[in-house]
Amino acid sequence: MIASLTTFTEGDWIVHRQYGIGQIKKREEKTISGKCEEYYRVQTPDSVIWLPVNKLDRSWFRPIATPNDFHEAIDILQKPPQKMDPDFMKRKDRINRVQTENSIPAIARLIRDLCGRRCHKTLSDTEQRALRHLTERFVAEWSVSTKIDIAIARSKLNNFLNGPQLRLAN
Repeated sequence: MIASLTTFTEGDWIVHRQYGIGQIKKREEKTISGKCEEYYRVQTPDSVIWLPVNKLDRSWFRPIATPNDFHEAIDILQKPPQKMDPDFMKRKDRINRVQTENSIPAIARLIRDLCGRRCHKTLSDTEQRALRHLTERFVAEWSVSTKIDIAIARSKLNNFLNGPQLRLAN
């Protein structure tokens, strides 16, 4: 685990709560709005983001989860889902909290519970988008953290999410 977000080195993996997993490619100086500062160049699956070395907001980033974190997440995924609140605004608040918290166990619980709800009710557009987004981020991070092919991670997750335990709640 990286002790401080300002101590990244080339090759380190991080997770941005909005952009997902990315790898530090290098440190370089950039001039933005007339001000020269040092930035980390981070390659994500979809883009490149630039993070100012001296102004990183820790609430937006975390080190990549460990294989042990994914063992815990897999245990969560194999348990029956918890019934989600019938109030849409409370479900939406939960989605926002989990995205802000950006922890693998919380993401696994929400993915499991949304899939369980989907077995019994139609998900809202917000819930469908969140489920797709969180599932893709989960799979990408799981693949990198445990060094398994992304297709294998996706297949394993689909097996967990289509198991008989999902039909027990909601």
